Amino acid sequence: LETGREVMRMGERIGDADIELQGARARLTALLTTGAIDGARELGERFDALASRNLHPEHLRIRDLWLTMWAGIEGRWDDFEARATAIEARLSRAGHDQAEFIGWGQWFPVRWLRGRLEDGRPFVDRFREAIPHHPIPQVLVAVLDASAGDLGAVVRQLDEGGLRRLDEVDRGFLWVPTMVAASITASVLCDPEWADQVTAQLAPYADRH
Repeated sequence: LETGREVMRMGERIGDADIELQGARARLTALLTTGAIDGARELGERFDALASRNLHPEHLRIRDLWLTMWAGIEGRWDDFEARATAIEARLSRAGHDQAEFIGWGQWFPVRWLRGRLEDGRPFVDRFREAIPHHPIPQVLVAVLDASAGDLGAVVRQLDEGGLRRLDEVDRGFLWVPTMVAASITASVLCDPEWADQVTAQLAPYADRH
């Protein structure tokens, strides 16, 4: 939070919008993570205005991802769908190596709320085929199976042992969706042992939004 604020101030002092946007980008995520929703919304509007004038592709990408996320949070479904579809298409045309995963990630909470997680299965199946023994795709397959009512498939995965290796998941940008998926699945399955493992992973972040 403080680093982002200081970098923004530096950018403002020297009149460099790119530096100010770098600071805003760092601060934006931190505000949302710590539950400062009003501050995050206000800074998001500032980021939108600066990025729209700066026109650097990376700042525009972050701006568009942010605006799409807010459309989903606020339940503006038509706006969300149009934005999410446009972002994925644009990233695919640009050859972005994570275009499909970014698209899947944006759709995840909306599909979950609508009871349509199964719509995202083709990508998750390909993800698991690429790295079959990695816990992240295993957990994502499990949450799809749980959402579709196939608890037997989740139990079989648990018996194989991969789903319980949550401490092996790198704390990068995939850590949060993996733990969310594990939380949903453990809850649906009513598995106390697995739920305890998920709780232990999330406990250090209990004060976060």
